[in-house]
Amino acid sequence: MADNNNEDIQITKAGRITAGILLVAFTLFSIIIIMAFWPDKLPKAGSDCALYKYDWFDMTLDTNACKQTNMDSTWVKATSRDTTLPADTTTATPDTNKPSQVKNNPLLQRIANRPAPEDPTKGHINLNIILLMLVAAGGFLGNMIHIATSFTTFVGAGKFQRSWVLWYWVRPFTASALALALYFAFGATRDPANVDLDRILTLAILSGLFTDIATQKLKEVFDVLFSPKDSRPNKLTDPVAKIATITPEELAKEGENTIVLKGANLKSQKLTIKIDGKAITETKIADKEISFKYTIPAEAKNKTELALEITDPEGNTVSKKTLPVKDKPAPPPEEGT
Repeated sequence: MADNNNEDIQITKAGRITAGILLVAFTLFSIIIIMAFWPDKLPKAGSDCALYKYDWFDMTLDTNACKQTNMDSTWVKATSRDTTLPADTTTATPDTNKPSQVKNNPLLQRIANRPAPEDPTKGHINLNIILLMLVAAGGFLGNMIHIATSFTTFVGAGKFQRSWVLWYWVRPFTASALALALYFAFGATRDPANVDLDRILTLAILSGLFTDIATQKLKEVFDVLFSPKDSRPNKLTDPVAKIATITPEELAKEGENTIVLKGANLKSQKLTIKIDGKAITETKIADKEISFKYTIPAEAKNKTELALEITDPEGNTVSKKTLPVKDKPAPPPEEGT
């Protein structure tokens, strides 16, 4: 997001209050989801049972449900091997829809008279589903931390822009999906006994907090696995900021200097401007021009020259210039600056 010195008020007091309430509410929502779905314990090593009682804030491992499921699946097999049944009363393919066969066949009578068992998995949830819920909520929580910090910083500095509202709404959900993608790429397992729950949730929260870095990591994995070659003609590429000229050629020791950077695509990236190693925060940005006021601080007035450096978001130098310091008053700003 580029710095802007816009005189217009981009967010009202009521808007700030509403946004603050929503930030707190969504953050608490993701925390509650994590607390509600946190399992009481993980299955023992070598155990295939991963069913939990579906009760918010009390996800309890239920090994009895797994045992009951196994018993129900083998009941008919065990009953069909009953050696007490007369050989002439069984058929290779008995039809339970014919009353005469049910009446004359003890096995079918036992099946017909047996009360239908309740589904032992009713009211239960599998550990894999719990993990997906925790990972998605973790990614959401991590990104809420990020956008809450971003929002309060820009609002506090008076640089919030209404055009960013959609970014704030969409970002947590994309971060949640990104956390799931990272989980499948690095943390998913079929064996519940091998689950490292703390590591998985930490990865999910960090992927939401640092979505750009996590996306880059997935890109690296994809590049290694598939080694893609993009030979498409007329590809759409991101514009790159370029600096053509920097004025003035020298700085006045006394007074306020007006510095103008001219070039192309200057709003396409968040450029960092530093003079003598200190960042400039108050700037006016257009697509072809950046201007700002600069007064040499007292501790730097004894220097004969100051270095001006512009870098992109990755820290690469876009332009660099050494400005001599002259013992003369600053010229009046040009019209329009």
